[in-house]
Amino acid sequence: MRCEESLKFKPFLADRGDYIYLQKSWCKGGRDREIPIYTKEQRQLLDEIKQFTGKRHLSLIPEHKTYKQHLNVYQKQLLKAGIYHAHGLRHGFAQRVFKKITGFDCPAKGGPIKKELNDEQRRLDKKARAIVSKLLGHERLSVTSVYLS
Repeated sequence: MRCEESLKFKPFLADRGDYIYLQKSWCKGGRDREIPIYTKEQRQLLDEIKQFTGKRHLSLIPEHKTYKQHLNVYQKQLLKAGIYHAHGLRHGFAQRVFKKITGFDCPAKGGPIKKELNDEQRRLDKKARAIVSKLLGHERLSVTSVYLS
């Protein structure tokens, strides 16, 4: 998720069992989308987040703070943790999903480039890029090249 989406999303409303539903009001460009829950660790984390918020209608922004105020807190915590480019987390997600679908690393992670792929790998590559694009909330496949090369 993008930073704004992750702060605004309401875990009780977003949790649809095997995926997270992001409402259009939480998303860039006003486009809703779904993000699958792939692992038991992701499921457990979502359950912990729901316990943390405690109430059905709450986002991760404390009731006494505005989005902007909480964004500042979030950014300070990232720096404290030594994370200077949080967008890299989206890159990592995109690259893991690509590998899950294709069975091989994307070029950005040292995997084969398009001209090295056989027909079946090309089909999987195209499918993975379309899925990654949709999961990241992009309409154009070309945007995924930033994440996958």
